[in-house]
Amino acid sequence: MLINPDFNSNNYPNLECIYFCGELLDINTVKKLFNVFPNIKIINAYGPTEATSAVSAINITKDMLNNKILPVGDMNNNACDIEIIDGEIVIKGASVFSGYLGDVIGGFYKEDNINCFKTGDIGYIKDNLLYCGGRLDNQIKYKGYRIELSEIEYYLNTFDKVIDSCCLAVKDNGIVKGIKAYVQVSKDIDEIKIKEKLKSLLPNYMIPKTIVILNKFPINKNGKIDREALVRL
Repeated sequence: MLINPDFNSNNYPNLECIYFCGELLDINTVKKLFNVFPNIKIINAYGPTEATSAVSAINITKDMLNNKILPVGDMNNNACDIEIIDGEIVIKGASVFSGYLGDVIGGFYKEDNINCFKTGDIGYIKDNLLYCGGRLDNQIKYKGYRIELSEIEYYLNTFDKVIDSCCLAVKDNGIVKGIKAYVQVSKDIDEIKIKEKLKSLLPNYMIPKTIVILNKFPINKNGKIDREALVRL
């Protein structure tokens, strides 16, 4: 919708609120929304399917846009208990399922007969606000450093000519040998220019060894980037 120049408050005067939940909300998206809808109310929420619905939410204000990532909830208004255990968001309470069909355990467990779920999401709490930094399964160890691949994607997506990006670990016998980035662009931009821009933002060990320029990402049946298909490219 933001690509459409007609999408603004003059043409949509009755649009008062937008609710985000399910994916990390990019700060640039919020900036663009505030630019065309100065008085819009933006709610950013968090909650996995295993908790029935969102378990925490917060109203995003313009003064939050100086942060690296946006909060996903206010710890004063949670639908269930939320804890950070070893860097992972863990939710506990009545809204949490007791398990998957077929007796698959997954991240579920009981604590004092209360349903609990290890979300697999990296998170932290600061100033009583909940932040989600990506997925544990999207975190790698490379050259002795722990790297969150979504952080590299975040910076790639801030570039004007980049529409979207996806970073994957290049492995050999289970050992990470490098990082490969796939980038969808709107205009001409090459691998060298992208790497130069990244070097001003990230340490060398986080710079992808290879950057593949794509006109379009392969999409899976859920409408998300098909990472398995990218490996085969």
